Formats: sequence, C-alpha cells, structure tokens
Amino acid sequence: MVRLTTWNVNGIKTLPQYYPWNTLKTYEAILDHLGADITCIQETKITRTQLDSSLALIPTYDSFFSFYRRVPLKGIHGTAIFTRRATTVPVKAEEGIGSSLLPNSPPHPSSSSSSSSAKQQHKWEERIGGYPTLDELLDDEHATSDELSVADMRDLDTEGRTTVCDFGLFVLINLYCPNETNDERLVFKNNFNRMVDRRVRNLIKLGREVIVVGDLNICASNLDSIESEARRKEQGLENFTDHPPRKWLSEFVGPGGPMVDVTRRFHPGREKMYTCWNTKIDARPANYGTRLDYILVTPALLPWISNSDIQPTIMGSDHCPVFIDFYDEIDDPAYPNQGRTLKLWDLLNPGRTRTRTGGGEQQPDPPAFATRYLDEFSGKQKKLSSFFTKGISASAPTTTPAPAITPPIQVKQVSSSAPTPVASTSFSSNNHNKDSTSNPTNSVTVKPKLKSAVLAVASSSGSTSTSNSTKSKDKDKDSGKTGQQSISSFFRPPPPPPPPKKTSSGVKKKKKTDTGKGKGKDQDQDQDQDLEVIVINPTASTSISSNSARTTPSVTLSPPHSPEDGDDPPLNPADNDNHNNNDDDEDGDFDVSDYLHQSQQQAAAAWSSLFAPKAVPKCDGHGEPSTVWTVNKSGINKGRRFYLCSRPVGPGYDQGQAKHKVNPEYRCNFFAWETSVKRPASVTASLSSSSSSSKKQKQ
Repeated sequence: MVRLTTWNVNGIKTLPQYYPWNTLKTYEAILDHLGADITCIQETKITRTQLDSSLALIPTYDSFFSFYRRVPLKGIHGTAIFTRRATTVPVKAEEGIGSSLLPNSPPHPSSSSSSSSAKQQHKWEERIGGYPTLDELLDDEHATSDELSVADMRDLDTEGRTTVCDFGLFVLINLYCPNETNDERLVFKNNFNRMVDRRVRNLIKLGREVIVVGDLNICASNLDSIESEARRKEQGLENFTDHPPRKWLSEFVGPGGPMVDVTRRFHPGREKMYTCWNTKIDARPANYGTRLDYILVTPALLPWISNSDIQPTIMGSDHCPVFIDFYDEIDDPAYPNQGRTLKLWDLLNPGRTRTRTGGGEQQPDPPAFATRYLDEFSGKQKKLSSFFTKGISASAPTTTPAPAITPPIQVKQVSSSAPTPVASTSFSSNNHNKDSTSNPTNSVTVKPKLKSAVLAVASSSGSTSTSNSTKSKDKDKDSGKTGQQSISSFFRPPPPPPPPKKTSSGVKKKKKTDTGKGKGKDQDQDQDQDLEVIVINPTASTSISSNSARTTPSVTLSPPHSPEDGDDPPLNPADNDNHNNNDDDEDGDFDVSDYLHQSQQQAAAAWSSLFAPKAVPKCDGHGEPSTVWTVNKSGINKGRRFYLCSRPVGPGYDQGQAKHKVNPEYRCNFFAWETSVKRPASVTASLSSSSSSSKKQKQ
C-alpha cells in the first residue's frame, strides 16, 4: 500500500516542538512516523537561507521546496514535497502554478557547454507542461479585460505556494492557496484559483491524470464549516457557496467539474469533518472548526484509491493531516475481466527495475529541482562557517598562580561618636619572619553601608584560605573560577565558621585617627556608625602544617548598643584584647552565619511572595478555574493578559457568547483582565510581615 498525505504544519521548524515529534531526533524519523510515502507540506515558513541539511539531505527521501521570493524575503508561506526513494522517485519536478519561474526557451545550440547551460537544458527538459497563458485566463467566463496582467501572473508564483512533481501515473500539485484577509487579497486569491483551474484543465487536455492537494483556504460546502450560517449572514449572501472562492471550488469538484473531492466521496454525509481549528479560542477540543485541506483527483484515478480520511488526532499544527491510500494493483480497465492487472509501483517508477531480494538496487537520480542539487548542499558552494573552523592543535599547558592566603577578618562595632578614621590596609607577606611571635595586625575601618560587602568578603575568604601545600594541589581547580558570583549564591547559606580561637598574641590594636573631616557636624548615628575590620595575621601565633586543610576565618560582628538598652556600654577599642579573651561574654557578639542565613531566608521569602502568582478567578457560568490568555494583536492592549472560561468553544459561540445562547457544556462568556484580579489577602499579609521583619533586622 502507498500513502499520500497532505498537511499544513504551520512552520516546519517548529513542528519538532510538539509531541510526539519532539521525541524524534531527525526529520527522517518524523516522516517515517507520519507513515506516508509521498508527503506534501504547506506553510513551511522558512527561506532558502534557513534550509539546512537536515531537511535538504534526508537519506531515504528526496525533498522539493518552494520558497517565498518577494523582497524583502520573509519566512512565510512555502510548500514542500517529500518522496520516499524506496517507493518512488519523481520523473520531473518544478515550482509555480505558471511558468514564470522556469526557463522560457531552451538554450541556444551555439551557447557554451558550461555547467549553467547544462543546468538550464536539464530544467527545460524537465518542464511538466500545461502552463496557462494570459489569453486563456482572460477568456475565462468570470474574467474581465483589466483584471489580470502578465505581471500579475508572475506575482502569483513569487510566494512559494506551489510545488509540482510528475510521478508518471499522475501529476501532483501541492498548493497553499492565499487567505482572504482584505479586498486586495481577495482579488489575488481569485486570480490564483483561476490559474490552478486552467493548469489542471490543460494537463487533462494533454492526457495526464492530476492530483491536487493542500490547504485551499476555502470551504466547499455548508458541511465544511461550523459557522457557515453565520458567515452567510455576515457576508449578505443568499447561499453560503455564493462567495466567489467557494463558488469556484464547488464547481471545480462538482458534477461537471474536472476534479473529485475524494475524501468527501468516501464520507459523503459526514458532519464536522474539519481539518482546521482556531487556536486563539482553543476550538479544537470541541471540534469547532472548518475543512480547508483537500485531496482532489481526476475521475480516472478513483479505481486506484482504497481509502481517504482526515487525521484529527495528530497534533503539532492548527491543521490536521489528510491522506489517501492506493491499491498496490488493480484490474486493467482497458481489458476488463481478462485477468490483466496494473501494478502501482511499476506505474510510479517508469523504466525502473524493482529488486525484491533487498539491496543492490540502483535508484535513479531525482530531478534537478531536488534540494540536494542546490549549490549549498551539492558541495559547489563553500559554507561561511568553514572559514572560521579551527584546526586541531595541541595546546600548551597553562600555569595559574596559586591564590594568596587571605588573612582572617574580625569585624567590630566602633562608637559612632568618634571621628571617622582613615581607612587603611596592609597585608603581611607570606615570606614574613615565621619565627616571630608578635606580628602586626591589619585593620580596615568601613561604614555600615558596606556591611553586606564586608560580610561577603568574610564568607568568601573562608572558602579560599588554604596552606601553601593545599593551594598548590588545588590551583588547577581554582583556576577555572570567575570573579563574578551567580545569583544563586545569594540564596545559599554560607558554611558555618569554626568557633573563634583564643589568642593573646598576633593582634595589634588599630587606633582611630582623626581625618579632620566632619568635625563639629551632627552625624546620623544610625547611618554613619563605623566598623573596624581587624585582620589577624595567620602567622602570628600558629604554625600551619603543610598537610593542614582549608580553614574558615573567624568573623564576628558586634551590633550597636546604646545606654538606653540597659546593657553594658559600647566596647572601647582599647579593650579589644580583654574582650577577645573573655569566654563568658558572648552577648556582645553574634554569629555572622546566622545573620546571613536569616537575612537570606527573609529576602527569599519576600521575593517569592512578591512574585507569587495571583489566584486564578473562576468563571461565572460554571464556577471553574479560568484560563489565562495573552493579547497578540497589535494595538494598545498587545501583551496584556486576560482570563476566559477554560471550557472549549461550542455551537452558539458565533452568536455572541451569551450564556443563554451557548450550551452550558461549552465555554461561557466570562472575561476578566489580569490587572483586575487582586492578590489573595494571605500574600499581602506575607509581604507586609516580611517588610516589617526586614526593618527590625536593620534596626
């Protein structure tokens, strides 16, 4: 059995984003899963520059593409045909319903035998024929003398709407007919339909059988649209099929027409046999749609067709596929009841010998129009990426200096009444006298505004401090780190520091010095309190072994005190030694890790509450949670979000969505802008509580 399938995919590059296509890794696997031997695609929505080898060089298929050609080039429209090489290889292939994209005459015998001349000769010999002329179109009973010109005929072929293949048994025309968006495009649509009509009739005159497939963007009868009655009234028509495009199609497939609507022939009275649904209103679940996709055949091909139907369960587009199946063989109609049969494979592959043992078959070359012969895929054109390809070379090992050991940092609260000292730092060299028992201490005085920065430095210091032997082992690991922290680091609790060690040496008090600035000025004590950062030299009183592991510096922060608190007055910087040696006095210090952890948790909770989604409102008609939508249409509301009833649309939707007219089983007329939906009281309270807690922490 041979199957032919037509499908408007609404973007061939976006198809792999949908199930089950997203489980398949290649377009070859997608075509195999679709199960057709001849696959006709509409709305590929790509330009030639966007075509890649995954579509142009499919191993077991030949592909033929027609692209949008107007300037500026756009990734819209477009058609394609894929043929399974084991089943059939087209004899000829081309694009366009007319001949404007094809050579108008064979090359002159005196022309040079260049590759371009040979290519032109090849294309001339592969012309399928039956092209309509301007005189034929003007003689049409529905045409007027000034309705169409040669330029208009050329424009009809510049949007990539037609791909044609000759399979010997029949000529296949794959169409994506224009949509009727305004009066100007209605004229364009009518002219395109007349070109199709004339081309088919000319091919029949030449003795050819024809199959026309694709998205025709027309409803052939009242059965093909759920809104047929509403459309009739809206357009002021006596009959639904009086609209020019519908009238043309109904006559084209009618009793006196050249073609047969084969799917409707197999299902003559079937209702709701729709192939397209409006995704903006989620019309597919309730089958609230139209039938725009067809397979039309000449009557002589009907004996070959065993079945035809739609495939509404296949997702990935706003359209669904339509297929026909062929018998493998039939009785020869020229010799009825004589036992003579015609085999489909032989008629689809004239001059080709079928190998039944498998393997060793010499498959013929596809026509020159195949994408594998495009310059960018045939090896004639060099890709731009090849100029930037790096050669393989052994890279020399790079050495990264070991990170310097960062001394531990101790943070102390300094009385705000003292003048602002000059911030100063001096770090001891690693080569300092290690035998010394008393080394100078490094001190930095900063303001509370830099409090978080100091704490961040303290935290990062603990993760990078190491001994000389350890840093040499870890230099390769640390060399790949960057100096910028990720946002997740602000929500990760730091490792708890070890308890501060007692020390009686190695600490040198840093006396505050008067900078001469701010004397006599009334400074805000809450804003301008100073912090003294005391850096303890790690070589002061301890001997670090070469096998010692990394250590985290001891960091403590004294919160501000005031005499009104009833506690001890602020510590004098001169009492640092006594305070450091006092094991029982822990009220003046608090753990930095706890402070950071609490602050980070509060910040995370506040941000989570701030960005918490609003409660989904319930629709009025059913009391069920509604669905959020986004306005995509250009205008002042573009990008705004709104809520609609989550049920699918159904009969009566076209009458205004009034609840008394719409079946309760389907969507009601509930509508609400997202901005009109308020947050729950619990979220507001959470935000308020988090803000209050944050203020208390700062105080």
